[in-house]
Amino acid sequence: MPSHASPEYPPRPAQEPTIAGLPFALLALALALLFFSLSADAQTGGPFTIVTSTVDGGGATFSAGGPFSLGGTIGQPDASGPMTGGAFSLSGGFWPGAGSLALRGDANADGTHTILDVFHAINALFANGPPPSSACLGDANNDQTFSVLDVFYLINYLFAGGPAPVTC
Repeated sequence: MPSHASPEYPPRPAQEPTIAGLPFALLALALALLFFSLSADAQTGGPFTIVTSTVDGGGATFSAGGPFSLGGTIGQPDASGPMTGGAFSLSGGFWPGAGSLALRGDANADGTHTILDVFHAINALFANGPPPSSACLGDANNDQTFSVLDVFYLINYLFAGGPAPVTC
């Protein structure tokens, strides 16, 4: 019977450890440490800070009934005026600058007093044209009504040096 002896293999030579021979787990650990050491924290240090935040809502929400109209926005304390700090200024809210557009007698609501306001008022009063978007915008003389007297008040202001309409 032939013998089934296993063949003899020569002994393996000793190998020097190399980077290519590192186990996968050590490589993954090294990459994870590198990743977490490079992450950045939001808003740390520097000259800028966020000291407050608000939950704002709304937009232009109007309700009208009869001669009255009410507009408002809920939860906007920062909509009252510009917020400043250093060299920066921020107008907050949904209506920044809306107060500057509310000119009594600005019948066409374009932010200025011109002959176009006179034409808009005449059209609204005598030709079934669209009325001014609010009672204040049509009431140039501040007598709480929108009438031909507002047209004359605007003409007097624009062309004869009469008093300017007061703000709304």
